[in-house]
Amino acid sequence: MSNSADSTRPRAARTTAWLLGGALILVAAVFLWVAYGPAGADRRALETASEASRNQAGEAVGRLVTAAHEGALTDARINRAMGLSTAEVRSIRRLDSAIVVTAEVHAVTSGAFGTLSADPCYEYDITLPVRNESSINFHEIPSCQT
Repeated sequence: MSNSADSTRPRAARTTAWLLGGALILVAAVFLWVAYGPAGADRRALETASEASRNQAGEAVGRLVTAAHEGALTDARINRAMGLSTAEVRSIRRLDSAIVVTAEVHAVTSGAFGTLSADPCYEYDITLPVRNESSINFHEIPSCQT
């Protein structure tokens, strides 16, 4: 009888070791996923949204040129041109030979646990008269607060 009890102990010890090892691997995998998975996914999603907003900001230049060629570059035409590229005009300043437009460009994408948005601000320096796209320069600015 003691032989049979001795033979089951090593089997039970091996089974316990395998179960503990499996549990340890599972805990490590969950820890690594929580620590690096969502953060990396959110970072990549935010980069994608930022790139999309840059592309939309660039597309707005063409729309502004078209608006200028349609007639005077009024506030309404500027707002319409910028609105078509998901940009929200924050300010329009008219100078002697230029117009400076500040706009927030919205881009949304999916993240690990929901949606993420990139809403950078751009300043468009429009040299008058507008001949082509080289008449309009744009660059990202730190804030839309004027």
